[in-house]
Amino acid sequence: MRRNHCAVGDSFLHCQLGCQQALEKLLKGIIVATTRQMPLRVHNLVRLAALAGLTLYAEQEKLLSQLSLQYVELRYPDELEAIGEINRFETAELCLQQTQEIFR
Repeated sequence: MRRNHCAVGDSFLHCQLGCQQALEKLLKGIIVATTRQMPLRVHNLVRLAALAGLTLYAEQEKLLSQLSLQYVELRYPDELEAIGEINRFETAELCLQQTQEIFR
């Protein structure tokens, strides 16, 4: 069934975390390739995109911003209720589609 390609059990959070990590590594790779220097040890994708010299569309910047915030929430969950709001198939599916578009 198609709905399970983002899910781990009943959770879609791993899909979003995977998208954040993939984009972070992509952006840091671009930084290394263009500057020949190690990237900063940050997880803010919008900042990394700026350091990589990329111009983002508004939708892309929104995704990177959301993933950066969700990364912190997922890695350091203080309130499980806040995580529950993003733990939805529709959110994970959109995140995955937009991540794939940025890679293209």
